[in-house]
Amino acid sequence: MYRPSPVRIVGAAVCFAAVMVLLYAAPTYMASYVESMSPQGFKISFAPSSMLLPAALFLAVASALSIALKGLKGLLTILTGLAGVTYVYALFNGGVLVVQVQAAQLLQAQVTATVKLQGIMYAFMAPPAVVLVKGVFDTLRQARVS
Repeated sequence: MYRPSPVRIVGAAVCFAAVMVLLYAAPTYMASYVESMSPQGFKISFAPSSMLLPAALFLAVASALSIALKGLKGLLTILTGLAGVTYVYALFNGGVLVVQVQAAQLLQAQVTATVKLQGIMYAFMAPPAVVLVKGVFDTLRQARVS
């Protein structure tokens, strides 16, 4: 059985923390920053997907496991690729961004704009999908050798 070294465990913990900060805290902070920088008299708001936290946790755990358990390449590569695809889907909110703009002073109006981002989302999904396919090929190669 494979036993990870203490250095790998520390590296996995650092990777987990870095992924959570970069992939969950940063997008959430940016959403609140955009809202706070709205021009006077207007309120611009959009909320990150409710799937963002679970997807970021899934990706952080998959990345940490792939660092800690180096010997299980194929299965962990599949898991990391699947987590990456899930995260990109959650980040882009399924390819649809809904922005609400409220004009408080002039007209008391509210406008809701829906921006379709499926093309960009699919382009960002391509690298994790390639990692997923690589994991499948690695697993098949290991099964054939054994």
